[in-house]
Amino acid sequence: MINFTLRGCGRIAKRHANLLGTGQIPGARLAAVCDEDRKRMACFAARYQIRGCESLDDRPELPGVGVVSVLTPSGLHADHAVRTLKHGKHGVVEEPRALTLVEDAARMIEAADAAGR
Repeated sequence: MINFTLRGCGRIAKRHANLLGTGQIPGARLAAVCDEDRKRMACFAARYQIRGCESLDDRPELPGVGVVSVLTPSGLHADHAVRTLKHGKHGVVEEPRALTLVEDAARMIEAADAAGR
């Protein structure tokens, strides 16, 4: 079983949570959510009876979580992906993956290589 954390509890997260949180994807499940907006995070956590945190930096270990889906606003994708990788988690990033090729995409690739992810 692959356990997922959703980083960002906005509009697109609803679809991811529905699929992962209701067993619609064999071998995958929603284990935690993370959002700086405490109210949104708490609503998702309560609905799916999972853990929640305001920042992955507060809970980088998230026991048992192997993949973080980065579902935050596009301008934050690179920073959140790099942080995910630095915490030793695999990452899935919504489109666009990066806003700039040289700065953002290169940083993400370097972090992935360094983390072996």
